[in-house]
Formats: sequence, structure tokens, C-alpha cells
Amino acid sequence: MKKYLILTICLLSVALLNAAENEIWDKARNIAELNWNLVPGLSSTVSETLNIPYEVSVNKTEYVVAHQPFENLIMNELVSAKIDGVEQTGENASREFDGILKHDLTPEKEGMFFRDNGEGLTYEFTGREEEVKGFNCLAFDFIYEIDHENNTYRGVVWLDRDTGAPIKREFSMDKNPRLVKDMSIEEYYHYDPQTREWFRESVKSQTIVAVMGQEMMNITTVTYSDYWRYEE
Repeated sequence: MKKYLILTICLLSVALLNAAENEIWDKARNIAELNWNLVPGLSSTVSETLNIPYEVSVNKTEYVVAHQPFENLIMNELVSAKIDGVEQTGENASREFDGILKHDLTPEKEGMFFRDNGEGLTYEFTGREEEVKGFNCLAFDFIYEIDHENNTYRGVVWLDRDTGAPIKREFSMDKNPRLVKDMSIEEYYHYDPQTREWFRESVKSQTIVAVMGQEMMNITTVTYSDYWRYEE
């Protein structure tokens, strides 16, 4: 009888824990759904490539891009750019950053925080509570299959204990792109409990590639600001 009672208590505890985990993730999804159409008005990027193991800078690129509405689309405009400290203007700037300026930032409900994309997501509470950007957060290990070709993100996400808002995410990929030996990504999110406005504030990637026997490390940081709501 005693063993049965202990087993019952254990099963009940697990059920309550799973319910609490699902509740906080439901809150996270609600916040993402409310803010799916927020678009950064400005993005500022600093990308530096270092020679391993000496960590000598080989190349440094800095640029700021404005993203504004234009006839139901989003127009990207280069505000400023530098390569190795040298200002880039005119045709030279257009040529160097043409691919970036063509990038479509029209918002879509994609990513692990949206319900329609949650089928490939599994998560588990790590047991850790940590303060991140002034929020008391619960840390969850997660695995997220991003497509049907077994491309998978693995990492940790920190959700605000009270509201469920995602505040930080760190992850890497199971399958790295060709020539990439290692890659890790760290993201921080802004959340206002009063307005419930939530958006990505910054993303930092660190990538190690091997080219002709030489290892190089790239560190790229993008910060986002001046968000506005896209209307279809």
C-alpha cells in the first residue's frame, strides 16, 4: 500500500509539472502571436572574421539598414556602411551589399514560438531559475526540427516565469553548412509587460569555418530597433 501511494504521488507530481510547463509555453506562444507583425525599422550589423588561433582581424564589416513600408512591401535602404573602417558609398556600396538589401523582411508566423510550427518542438525544464535582463526566468532545454530534412536546432531558452515571454535563446544546429565546423547563436528579446510588446532585440552568431586547411572564426552581431507594425 505504501509503495502504491508513493508511486501515485510521483505520477501526480510529474503530471502537475508537465501541466505547468505547457502553461508557460502557451503563454509564450500567445505573446508571439500578438507580435508576429512587428518589423525592425533599423538593423545594425557588425561582422568580424578572425584568423585562428591568433585571433587577428582579417575583415570587419559594419552596416546599418533601414526597413520601411513601401506599397505593401518592405523596402530596405542602406543607411551607412564600412569595410575595415573605410566608408562605402555609391556603386561600391550597392555592389557589396546588394544581397542584403534584397532580403525580404515581410513578417510571417514562423519559428518555434508559433503554434503552427510547434510540431517539431520538444522541451524540458532544466530545473534552473535564472535572472535574465531583470526577468526571473525558467530555463528549458529544447530540440526543434526546422524542416523535414532533419535539420535541427538544439539549445536552451529562457522564459519569463510570470508571463512566459521568451527573453533569451541559445542554440546550435545538428547539421552545419558545408565548411562550417562549429556554429552557435545567441538571441535576446525585448518584452514590455505593460503593452505586451515583444520582439527580437539582438542576435549574435559565432561560426568557425575551415578553408584550405586554415580555420577562421566569424563573429556577427545584429541589433534591432525602431520597430513598427506591418499591415497586410
